[in-house]
Amino acid sequence: MLVEGTFVEWTIIEWRVTGIKGAACARCWSSVVQLSEETLPGKCEAKGNVVNAQVIETVKRDPQFEELVVKRSHFAWALCSAMLAIYFGFIFVVAFAPKVLGLSLGGVTTLGIPVGVAVIVSAFVLTGIYVRRANAEFDAITRQIVERTK
Repeated sequence: MLVEGTFVEWTIIEWRVTGIKGAACARCWSSVVQLSEETLPGKCEAKGNVVNAQVIETVKRDPQFEELVVKRSHFAWALCSAMLAIYFGFIFVVAFAPKVLGLSLGGVTTLGIPVGVAVIVSAFVLTGIYVRRANAEFDAITRQIVERTK
C-alpha cells in the first residue's frame, strides 16, 4: 500500500468473534492497531523507518539479494526435508515395524523412548543449524545489501 510516497504493507485482520478490524505491519507483525483500512498509518511503529518503494525495487534487482533468496530457500528446504524424513521415518517404523521400537534396552525402557526423544531433539538441532547459518552468513549478506542501498 502506498501512503504519502512511502511503501508500507499492512495486513488487515478482522477478529470474527468481536468483528473489530485491525491492522498489522506485514514486516514485523508488532503494530496491531484498531483502525479501518482507510486510516492506516504511514509507518511501522515498531521499526520506525518506512522504506521507499524505489529502494525496495533496487534491492529486488540486486544480484546478491537474488542469490541470498535462492541460498536461504534451498537451505531451508533441505532442513525441512531432513526433518520430514526423520519424522516420517519414525512414524513408518511405528506403523510397519513396531516390534523394533519395542526392543528392551534393559528394565522397562524400550528402544522407542530414546528414538522418540531423538526425533524431538533433532527438531531443535536443525533449528539451531539454521539460526547459526542465518546469523553468520545470511545476516552478513543482508547487511552488505542494506549498506549498498543507503
